[in-house]
Amino acid sequence: FTNGVIFQPFVAVNSIYQQKPFGVEIDGERRVINNKAAIESQLGIAVKIKSHLTLQATFNRQTSKHHQAKQGALNLQWTF
Repeated sequence: FTNGVIFQPFVAVNSIYQQKPFGVEIDGERRVINNKAAIESQLGIAVKIKSHLTLQATFNRQTSKHHQAKQGALNLQWTF
């Protein structure tokens, strides 16, 4: 059915703790995010097409009290 193609789904969950507030200053205005704790989750799948060729798709989400970020990636790896 899969003709030698190997599917490897994965899930990861991380807890992130920042000891100090962080932020940015733009045009003299300071924006500080006072988030100390965040949860990051990642899910994806790696597909080994050939012995030297792998395709990987991932989706990340990071959530905290005042901040939310989403990110996706598609990677192609050729090993030689």
